[in-house]
Amino acid sequence: MDSLNEHWLETEARLRSDFNIKGINNNTIGAIKRKSLMKSRFLGAGLSAARGKVCKTPAQLRRFVDEVGLPVVAKPDVGVGAARTYKLETDADVAHYLTDKPATDYIVEEFVRGELITYDGLTGRAGEIVFDSTFHYSSGVMEAVNQSLDLWYWIPRAIPADVQEVGRAMARAFDLRERPFHFEIFRTADDRLIPLEVNMRPPGGWTVDMFNYANDFDLYREWANVVVNGRFDAIITRPYNVVYASRRDFRNYAMSHEEVMREFAGLIVKDARMERVIATAMGDHGYVMRHPEPEPLIDAAKRIQAVRPD
Repeated sequence: MDSLNEHWLETEARLRSDFNIKGINNNTIGAIKRKSLMKSRFLGAGLSAARGKVCKTPAQLRRFVDEVGLPVVAKPDVGVGAARTYKLETDADVAHYLTDKPATDYIVEEFVRGELITYDGLTGRAGEIVFDSTFHYSSGVMEAVNQSLDLWYWIPRAIPADVQEVGRAMARAFDLRERPFHFEIFRTADDRLIPLEVNMRPPGGWTVDMFNYANDFDLYREWANVVVNGRFDAIITRPYNVVYASRRDFRNYAMSHEEVMREFAGLIVKDARMERVIATAMGDHGYVMRHPEPEPLIDAAKRIQAVRPD
């Protein structure tokens, strides 16, 4: 019993419980869906975690802010992506948040300054990691959503050893089996890794396509192979770095789409309009490019997103 979308995880869990299907069920779904419970798992596994609290009243919020100081980030305790996420930097931001937030539980966390990176992959029947990868963002997803920034992110050929170590500890903490995963981690300026959250699904947008382009394999086929046959057959050699770069319709770019397609024809492996449901985060038009070296890709991403001077 599997799906590809965060929306269905709780339905999956109920069905597994009702029909005694192995996997995430009613007893384990809470720690996967609620960011507040994720922190307990991180700490239990000996990992760091940003201080956070589900603040249900203005008094609780103000006590937490007094404890950790501004800025803080407020986000739905159960939610996906950066939708309806607030960065509170001033007392005025706190007051606005209290009147604007939806009527649902929010977790408020101390703001962690650092680079947002991921640990992604697929686990086998015994919980072993049969495929893993990572990607780096040009900016935070929260900022891209809230400020309509252009986003690019890239999959390097090598996974940093410390990211792999922390990511595998996160997978063990949730006893994840026969499932893809998408974990988010902050790397701070002093090189500490702080787990942010776990997602028991493939990463969004075109990232699975990017894994396939980076490795010349089919992740969906290998996931099915793990579930049906209990094995992972692809040989992973990581021959390419892969980058995704987006553009937004309202922005006046220095290069036209046609110029982009001509200039970077040797790099581009996919381009298309983004589905409306993910365009807020991912942009209105996306380009996927690959190359054995990262520098041509990062340069291309920056040039694709360069705007005309006013």
